[in-house]
Amino acid sequence: MNAIAPLAAQLKARFRSGSGRAVLWSFAAAVAARLGHLVLAVLLARQLGPTSYGTFTFATGIAMLAGQMSSLGWPILMNRLMPGLLKDRNWSRLKGLRNAGDAVVIISSLVVAAFLYGLGTALSELENGFKLAALLTVPLALTLLRRQQLAAMGRAAIGLMFDQGFGAIVLVIIILLWGAVTVEAAIVQYACATGIGIVITTILFRRGLPRELASVRPSYELRVWAAMALPMIIGQSAKLLMHKIDILMLAPLSDLHEVGLYGAAFRVTYLLSFPQVVLMSVFTPLFSQAFTNRNIKGVRRILKWSLLFACVTTVPAAAAILLVPELVMGGVFGPEFREAAPTLAVLTVAQLAGTIAIPYSAVLMMGGRERAFGAWNFGALGANILLCFLLIPAYGALGAAYATLVSALFLMIGQILLSRPLLSLPRQA
Repeated sequence: MNAIAPLAAQLKARFRSGSGRAVLWSFAAAVAARLGHLVLAVLLARQLGPTSYGTFTFATGIAMLAGQMSSLGWPILMNRLMPGLLKDRNWSRLKGLRNAGDAVVIISSLVVAAFLYGLGTALSELENGFKLAALLTVPLALTLLRRQQLAAMGRAAIGLMFDQGFGAIVLVIIILLWGAVTVEAAIVQYACATGIGIVITTILFRRGLPRELASVRPSYELRVWAAMALPMIIGQSAKLLMHKIDILMLAPLSDLHEVGLYGAAFRVTYLLSFPQVVLMSVFTPLFSQAFTNRNIKGVRRILKWSLLFACVTTVPAAAAILLVPELVMGGVFGPEFREAAPTLAVLTVAQLAGTIAIPYSAVLMMGGRERAFGAWNFGALGANILLCFLLIPAYGALGAAYATLVSALFLMIGQILLSRPLLSLPRQA
């Protein structure tokens, strides 16, 4: 009990604070967003069937990756610089950063969208998927920018909701009210809903900025800002590709039917990890504080409770899925998706491994081993790509699932081993 009391007191204080309430709102926003995406996946899969739903999954997956990569790290830069500029009341630099962020993201995402459209023209088999992805790239890039800007102002829950859930929820309402939809209409409506969300978040962001910005001239430091932003997106590139490489490789190495089966199965398992992802926004600062104080016992105690929470929130649901994967796929998405039951089972185990790895990721990042963490991520990405080349042509969606499982286990084991030196008590203790 004596070991539990300090952590319990820290968590209680954290949840009672303004940051704790913000985390609770972020948790609620994440729940709504993921449920919205799951309901959308069910409706579209039942209406479109595996092949057309595969086109939707491929297009949205490419667009999300393109939107994040084309932002060139500027959304993360906003989260890093804006709080300091607001605190220092440096209005001219803040205005310049705001203007430059909008210009860079719009121009770069337009260039990437044009490239995707041209790629669709060149690749006839995937033409529809790439052209639909081009339509979504700019809205998704701007949505990510607004999310990080709102987070930098202490309004993370609003940004999270509009970044992940708003477009899906609006599209769900449209389908429920007007019935059948084609994949092209679904993408157009999704893009329009995302555009409405951008308008709303832009208004909220602008109104939340200090009034003094209206009367000052912007100050620009484009070279400095670009030099800071680019390494951020490079550092995240392995993680971004890891989440989407299966979809990227399934379509050209197999077909869109397999993409639809894989996308539906993955959407179910996507729900397993979100409690841990959200709660780590509370535990990660605690890890940082414990490392700063060289309190290794505290780090180990926080890790223990993080892992316990991961098991409590994930293992029962995963066990239920593993018992009846055919019932889940057929009952939720329709009889055409029953063949994806083995894929669902493999992805469920992969998600379990990923959930266990999340606390160790925080330990590595807060403990100063982010370079080793990044290198291991790139190694896992390389293994994933190699396995996709080997397994997808023969096994389709199931092959992609096995590639994901192996890379997830590789990441989990590697992060556990890399964390061991940080968790070792000093000899004098």
